[in-house]
Amino acid sequence: MKRITTERKFNWDEFFHDKGSTWRDKDYRFLTSHFNPDIFKGELADVGCGLADGLRYLKNICKNTTKFIGLDHSPTALESNTHFNPDMEFRLFNLDTPLNKQFDNIICLQTLEHIDNPVQALVNLINATRKTLIISTPYKNKRPDIDHMWSFDENDFKEFMDSYIIGENGANIYWRLDKS
Repeated sequence: MKRITTERKFNWDEFFHDKGSTWRDKDYRFLTSHFNPDIFKGELADVGCGLADGLRYLKNICKNTTKFIGLDHSPTALESNTHFNPDMEFRLFNLDTPLNKQFDNIICLQTLEHIDNPVQALVNLINATRKTLIISTPYKNKRPDIDHMWSFDENDFKEFMDSYIIGENGANIYWRLDKS
């Protein structure tokens, strides 16, 4: 893991307000093309859910999932999500602190590269997972962004996670931990 910058240049509330409700589900489509969505039995928490476009996509294909929960640090995103997705639960949450609840399954896609301490965030996610945890980040900073604080490769989380795959065009890496 290599630190790229220490500056935070982004206002996430403005970003979510301007972005609209569907912009990131491509990462979720890749996720379900390489990990069987039937592995998510019980509840599924999406940490860093943004505008819940990925969570809506998963709700349509995860047949064994009984509850969909979105967690994000942006009040603007969560306010929008609650309005447009009354059948899902949304909570304000910052990955810098431990989750106060365990979830059957957790996904955290394209989030860890934006926070100050991604290793502590990963430990928080592992401790909050009962069954399956899947995380993804850009791979070797091949998708640079002004708010990416970290660059990741296949060696960064190997002591925590069971396996990984490199995504399409080598742009992202997905790690999986199976605790069941």
